[in-house]
Amino acid sequence: MEISPLKMLKKHVKSSGDGAGAGESLYEKMGLEHLRWRATDDDLREAYRKLCVKYHPDKLGRLESQEEVEKATEKFRAIQDAYETLSDVKKRRVYDSSDDIDDSI
Repeated sequence: MEISPLKMLKKHVKSSGDGAGAGESLYEKMGLEHLRWRATDDDLREAYRKLCVKYHPDKLGRLESQEEVEKATEKFRAIQDAYETLSDVKKRRVYDSSDDIDDSI
């Protein structure tokens, strides 16, 4: 029995602890935690571009230690993964549907 790609994504999203921002939601990695599922494609694109300029490996010449460069590169990869998921309609729908719901209201 083959697992569908969407189920694999949902499993990956639930258990993603890749080091760079482990425990952070994809929206938090993109700096859009205040918008979450209401973020538009333009919001995602703008946040992604700003973060790319800040964390892109080619822009890291100002950092002195190799450790800082590695941390920034890891953060850049996490941002790329978050953008890849949130910019794809199907992947984003699966991700948003796996969010915990606050029933206290």
